[in-house]
Formats: sequence, C-alpha cells, structure tokens
Amino acid sequence: MKNFLSSKVSIIKSGDDLKSDLNDCLIRLGGIRNFIKPGDQVFIKPNLTAGASPESGGTTDVKFVEEIINIIKEIKKVKIIIGEGAGCEINTDEAFDKLGYKEMARRKGIDLVNCDNTEYVKVVLDDYLYKPEYSLPKIFMESDVFISVPVLKNHAYTGITVSLKNSFGLIPDEEKNTAHRDSAIEECLVDISKIKPADLVIVDGRIGSEGIAGGVDFLHPRKVGLLLAGNDMVAVDAVAARLIKQNPRIRHLFWAQQQGIGVCDPNYIDLCGSKINDDIGVKFLSPREQINQEIDNIYVYDLNSCTGCRGVVDAILCRYGKNSFLENVNIFYGPGDFLNQTKNVKHNLFVGNCVKKEYKENNISLPGCPPDSNKLMDKLKSLKVLCSKCDTKAKELLSIINGNKSYLKFKPYLRILAGGKEIFRGEKVSGKMNDLIITIGDCQKNYIRNHRNRIKKALNVNPDNYCRHVKGCPPESDFVKQCFEEFYTKHMSEFNIKKEFEKR
Repeated sequence: MKNFLSSKVSIIKSGDDLKSDLNDCLIRLGGIRNFIKPGDQVFIKPNLTAGASPESGGTTDVKFVEEIINIIKEIKKVKIIIGEGAGCEINTDEAFDKLGYKEMARRKGIDLVNCDNTEYVKVVLDDYLYKPEYSLPKIFMESDVFISVPVLKNHAYTGITVSLKNSFGLIPDEEKNTAHRDSAIEECLVDISKIKPADLVIVDGRIGSEGIAGGVDFLHPRKVGLLLAGNDMVAVDAVAARLIKQNPRIRHLFWAQQQGIGVCDPNYIDLCGSKINDDIGVKFLSPREQINQEIDNIYVYDLNSCTGCRGVVDAILCRYGKNSFLENVNIFYGPGDFLNQTKNVKHNLFVGNCVKKEYKENNISLPGCPPDSNKLMDKLKSLKVLCSKCDTKAKELLSIINGNKSYLKFKPYLRILAGGKEIFRGEKVSGKMNDLIITIGDCQKNYIRNHRNRIKKALNVNPDNYCRHVKGCPPESDFVKQCFEEFYTKHMSEFNIKKEFEKR
C-alpha cells in the first residue's frame, strides 16, 4: 500500500511542445525511469468512453498517448500495451479506430487490447467495499507497470472521473451495469483500485468536460491548459478536484485513503511544479449547476455535501427535461448552512441524514446516507411537483395489455418507463439487455438512445427488436397504442415468443 509520505503530484501549464511538457511534468517525479525499467511490460489505460472526440473533453487524445509512448520507448526492451473497455455504448474496437488508436498502434508497433473480449481472470478480495470478486484482464494483471491516462471530467454519480474512475473501464460491461444498478460505483472503484492501483497517472488536462459529463454527456468542453502527473492515483484525483474547483467531499477518494491505496488529504500531497491557486485553476460547471440551468422550476443547493446524496440527487435529476417540474421546488443536500438566498417556493426538500436538525424539523425531508433513489422520485411525486402526464399514458397502455390475452404473454418480460422512472416491471424481467422496454415521453429520449447503443454492443442485433420509444410530451393515447402494437407485432414476427423467452 502507498507510503503517504511519498505522494507526489506534478502540475504544469501546457504549451506548444507536448513531448517537452510531458518530460517536464515527469522529471518533477524523478523521470520516467523512476517508474519503468528495461524489460518491463507496461499497460497504458486511456479513457475512450463512448468514443467521444477529444475536443469534447470526454476522451484521451491519441496524440497525448503517442507522446507518452515516445518517452517510454527511450527505455530498452519495454513492451507497451494499450488496453481499454470503452463502455456499454460503443464497441471498443470502433472507438480505437474512430479515435486514431488503431493507426497509431500499427505505426508504433504496439499492442491494442480490447477489454470487452480479452481473457479475464477472477481476483478475490478479502476486504472489500462492494463485492469480493472481480474480473480483470489477464494481460493487465500480468503487466509490470500500470499507467493510467485519464482526462478531467465531472460525473453525476461520483463527482469527478479521473484516474480511479478510469479503471472502471477494465471490468466487463456486465459488471459495470451491475454496479450501476446497485448504486455502488464508488465502492466498485475503490475495490478495483485496491487490486491494482496505477503506478503512474498522467492526466491530459488540456481540455476537460464540465457539467453533468460522466459517461455520455460531453456537451460542455472546457479548456484547462494543464498537465498533471503523479505516483499516487488518489492524490492525483484529489488535486484534480481542487484544480477544477469542485466540492472535494468525494467518498471514493476518502474510502481509498482509508484502504491505504493513496492519500487525498492535501496536507500529505507534495505538489511539484505549479501550485493550486486562482491563476492556475479553472472553475468547472458542476452537475448540480448544469441541472439548475437546464431544468425550470427547480434549484438544487449543495450545503457541503458528500458524493452520497449528491450522486443520488444529481443522477436522478439528470433524467428530466426543461418542463418536467410543474411547481418550484428547492432541494438541499449536505450538513452546512444556507443563507436564505433561496427562491421563495412552495416546497423545500432536505435530503440526507446529515442535514441540520432544524432544517429537517421545519421542512420536508428525505433521510438516508445516501437516500434511496426510488424514494426520492416517490417524494417528488407525492409533492405533486413532478410532471406525470406520461405516467397516465403508461397506465392506459397497461390497461390495454391487461385486456388482451395475447398481450398478456408479452407482459411478464416487459418494462415500461415514463417521466424518468419505471412505471411497470414484469415479474420475469432480468435486468439484462434482452429485456423488452417501452419508453414513453420526450424526457426519456437520452435514456433510450444510450440503451439502444448498449443493446447493439451487447447483443449485436437491431435494438428495435428489444425496445421502442414513444415520442411526445405527452404523446397522444392512440399513438402510444399504435407504437406498442407495432412493437408487439415486430417482436412476434421475428421471434417465437415461447422459445425465445424460455431461454431467459
């Protein structure tokens, strides 16, 4: 485990000579030979999430990785491997090709490893936060040196996504999906990083992604103009959060320090090079701030929260659109004070166990550490502030299904989503990509877009076989019925329903 007295992070402003800048950044840590010796096998993990362009701030620029490779190649007999699992929305080979990694690897004579279809080994943890066993690429586990090369991004669930979140791409898609469903992403990150922490982190901080960002929403690129490198992945992430001026109360960094993976306490991090100040840092729009800008009738206040309540509230609210809230509502999370500079609204909702007692007693509260996401949606629904027009359309559809014997065969395998939440789940729904899903309403369009990409990647089939989206805000009842009947007919014409469903 990490010696807390040796955690170093180098920060420099980027210029026109990328290789020179990288060398400068690494020299402050003792140089690349401080991490790699002749004959080593080096595993480099960029972040290629969803195949987004590097100009979006969502992925690691291939030119950045190529310059790192040029520096490493100065050491004799080093075998270099680039490995990545680009996420559930895109095939990693497509991401390698689209972003120039395939051509660069061919030119440089190095191996590309698609973590979606490589050989995995099971690794067991005695002391874990989420689960005792993980699947990790065999070639990754056998490598002598692990270099993580992330970018600077925000994330609704985890606050930031830098080096610890970068390692999430190493596990199979099914394990990623399960961690999402279990609301255990941060716990998962700590477990993976404990198994094999990065020996060296080099952050392409020239362009980042602010706002909601995360896995697929790279609509707010932000120029930062920095390079970061460090020998402690936890310290690098802690410094990154401070550089982009985000709330530093990030649970997975604190847990990682507790587990001995690294240090997030700034008092124990040796900053080599530029210091963190207003001149070098760049304030990123947080997920909460983007929500406040884009959704009418709602304002979220962060009272020095941790990523527990932040992750639940922000991730849920990201599902909704501009007109999803019918009345004004303030939502607060965190243990701090608010200065009555809030909008004068009908409802004030305080979320989490750490909210001050006087706020809980005088307002509506939702306990939990963190609270359950379904209970948050139920609370918003009970306050009658959340649009439920499409809920009504979903219930009309259920009545149609219940009144038709043929449709009843379909029903156990069906999920119906509307208004950002699940309205119906059949008793034989598995939670996997081959479930049948109908989404109703315009605020579901981002969800269904991402889900279609996951189906295409996981099953290599036309997503229309497994999901159907009904557009409208709200759609007409006849249109909902028509869309369902088309979906049912298509499915029945291409599949034998009894044989297909008995396989599940």
